[in-house]
Amino acid sequence: MLTPDIAARTYHSKEAVDRYIRGFERVRLLASKFSKEELPLLSGMSELLIEQYLQLLPDHATEKEKPHATASTT
Repeated sequence: MLTPDIAARTYHSKEAVDRYIRGFERVRLLASKFSKEELPLLSGMSELLIEQYLQLLPDHATEKEKPHATASTT
């Protein structure tokens, strides 16, 4: 979805939606390289917000991040 569509559906400003997306992307990138405990300091976000973003990660993994299913031979 585009930012204006998300903003309209959630009753948030376009600026806020863009900020949420940037924050999520920051956490996604940092979480692949650093421990969960380091993320608040590195991102400037609260532990609670980091936890919320981390819970969203599995649902929004890129193709590169998704585990590939192995074909079974039977």
